[in-house]
Amino acid sequence: MDVTTACGIFAIEVTRHVITTHPKVDPATGELMSFRSHGEQPWLRYGVAGPDGQPLVDQRIEVPGPSMMHDVAIIGRYSILLDLNVACDFSTLQRGYRMPLRWHDERRSRLGVVARQGGSVRSDRTWPTCWPAHHHGGS
Repeated sequence: MDVTTACGIFAIEVTRHVITTHPKVDPATGELMSFRSHGEQPWLRYGVAGPDGQPLVDQRIEVPGPSMMHDVAIIGRYSILLDLNVACDFSTLQRGYRMPLRWHDERRSRLGVVARQGGSVRSDRTWPTCWPAHHHGGS
């Protein structure tokens, strides 16, 4: 199944969340991996959909506040969490800005590894603020 078809089927399950801009389909299994942000708690969810678009995993990921999950990387049996310093902030629209995004100096960038079939975030690392444009390694 191509990513457009998979996303179309999976979108029914995630309409209340903002899905990562670049969800990934594993070419070997046909599974679709994504992170989904929300403007209220729980701030972030991780999901896997099967080749038929049906949800296989839907789990909450603990983050300090709303985050913009622009991309996801997948390697083997794992998905890579890229929790960076830009977050969705829909109040910016009310203040006249065109994009509902805000930079947070007070947050540390975080990289975490989540097992494909869910579980706790492992290899959780943080570093000072950064924003890589796109993440291509392993995806």
